[in-house]
Amino acid sequence: MVAMGTEKLLEAVLQLSESERMAIVERLLESLPPGAEQKLDEEWEAELDRRFEEFETTGEGTFWEDLKNQE
Repeated sequence: MVAMGTEKLLEAVLQLSESERMAIVERLLESLPPGAEQKLDEEWEAELDRRFEEFETTGEGTFWEDLKNQE
């Protein structure tokens, strides 16, 4: 898999169905060491807090559909 390259691997995975991608996510999370998922949750929570604070401060935000369509 290393020879394939991360970007090509990601491109291939994104072509799969939603249920297939979810199965891959679940398997990847299971492959992480104990406690790694908790760390991810904490990082996501910190990022969400940061973004919400920024929104409250500036009053500016971006709709999800706008962000999603930038890809």
